[in-house]
Amino acid sequence: MNEFDYIIIGAGASGLLLADAMANDSFFDQKKILLLDKVLKNSNDRTWCFWEKSNGQFEEIIHKRWNSIHFQGEDVAKRTKIDPYSYKMIRGIDFYDHYLKKVKATSNITFVQDTVVGISETEDQVAVKAVNNTYTGKYIFNSLFDYKMATQQTKYPVLQQHFIGWVIKVNKPIFNTEEVTYMDFSIPQKGNTRFMYVLPYSNDTALIEYTLFSEKLLPTPEYEEAIEDYILQRFQCQEYEIIEREFGSIPMTAYDFREHHTNRIRYIGTAGGWAKPSTGYTFMSTANKVPKLIA
Repeated sequence: MNEFDYIIIGAGASGLLLADAMANDSFFDQKKILLLDKVLKNSNDRTWCFWEKSNGQFEEIIHKRWNSIHFQGEDVAKRTKIDPYSYKMIRGIDFYDHYLKKVKATSNITFVQDTVVGISETEDQVAVKAVNNTYTGKYIFNSLFDYKMATQQTKYPVLQQHFIGWVIKVNKPIFNTEEVTYMDFSIPQKGNTRFMYVLPYSNDTALIEYTLFSEKLLPTPEYEEAIEDYILQRFQCQEYEIIEREFGSIPMTAYDFREHHTNRIRYIGTAGGWAKPSTGYTFMSTANKVPKLIA
């Protein structure tokens, strides 16, 4: 019952897109496929932003788009239209709803909520031990990422692109809904690369994010104090409601993650080295309840 031809661990961007690709490829029609994730993917725990010309494959789930960007430094400010490109945002919940609906409609793909605790490989199969069951598969696609995958070696440096942000709502129209502040370097750099990022959802609601490139994370209060200062200095705003909080960390390295592949296990997503160094690329968030984190 728990034997499959293919097991995909993780129903995030890479896992769901892979499952969708398999569902649309006749080669897999007679194969049993398991999509495994520790959560049901029924909350807005993640957001993706990306550049694109004209319309693309995600058009029906685009939540917001912008056609103008703003760069800022101590001595320079640049605002420009980005035609023919748009900067687009997809909410995690919209992505999950769209692709899980398609995957669940495919008779040979099974989606299961369970938490992976171990993986063991033999010559003929891979056993995926989870909290509730053990699942076996001939081939595994694994999106579970651990920084130790990259830091166990010394040949290549490993930096983190890490950030904390708040989605805030104010009681007056202070945001330009047509323009993303993509990178504002006018803030103190403190020995590494730091910038603020402003993603306006409406004229009174926006994501304000503090992003750094460095080897180690900061204490949470240091990120949040920087955000508070920026909101006050940039927008002259002292009163606002934090409706979402976020934290993210993306590995920045030339290390080749393919070294972790085996005969029967392939790593995908960030675990496969597919992450891109771009603000807003991915984050996890939750409304109000979140301990200061994502997404």
